[in-house]
Amino acid sequence: MKIFLRIFFILFLFSLVPGPVFSEETLSPEQIERVKACKRLLEEIDTKPLPRTLRELERSTYPELHLRIMEAMANTYVELVREHKVVKLKDKHWLYGMIAMNMANLQFGGGIEGDRDAALNHLIQRKLLEHLPANIAEHPGFSKSVE
Repeated sequence: MKIFLRIFFILFLFSLVPGPVFSEETLSPEQIERVKACKRLLEEIDTKPLPRTLRELERSTYPELHLRIMEAMANTYVELVREHKVVKLKDKHWLYGMIAMNMANLQFGGGIEGDRDAALNHLIQRKLLEHLPANIAEHPGFSKSVE
């Protein structure tokens, strides 16, 4: 299971790497405030400096899409921490890793049936989908392929 999580987490991280065409778009003041809000929600577990996060979003092919994904992950994390009373930092890191893995799983179209953590993964994916725009799967930058 650990190798499965690591693979999906690595794939998720690669999904955030911009494609060959970079956006020349700078983030709007409203988008920057949204990034700051996400960073506040994840302050215990996200050690990446704000300027680096902003640069990565600006360089991505679809900055708004990646921002929406970031927001969905942050909101899912906050809800699950609150609902399940997660207090240990180690457990919070693990939970966020599970959220990242599940986001990657959604983007790569993977299944979770038969997984020993299937119930948790279903919960996480349901929460992620609640926080993502309804038509996000149709966005050309959302779905990923390993082919």
